[in-house]
Amino acid sequence: MGTVKLGENMEIKVEVIKKACSMAMKAHKYPEKQYLFDKIKSSSPEVVFSFAGSLSVNDWFAGGSFGDMEVDRRLFPSLKYVGLDEFGRVNEAFFKRFKAVLANPKFELEVALVILFPFLL
Repeated sequence: MGTVKLGENMEIKVEVIKKACSMAMKAHKYPEKQYLFDKIKSSSPEVVFSFAGSLSVNDWFAGGSFGDMEVDRRLFPSLKYVGLDEFGRVNEAFFKRFKAVLANPKFELEVALVILFPFLL
């Protein structure tokens, strides 16, 4: 069996994966902010939005192992297990925080601005 490098066999660039990981950790340093976003230093105008998940033991084990729940099919209809026709699972506490970010009108506006005016970044 061979090895696979970060980003290999995926449509996501390594820079995007690295930025997403670092932004996810950075979000925990700013608990007063619901989410963060930053430009990826590359030739194309790409942005990563991140939010802090939860470091609480209660959140990780609420309702079962790792607080998992089936993914919301309305928001993520294509998030399924690879090779199976079964929907994936997510941490419930993380998902609740993500839904709160999605409900924030400021977030919606910032995403729209990034899409419509990427050159302003």
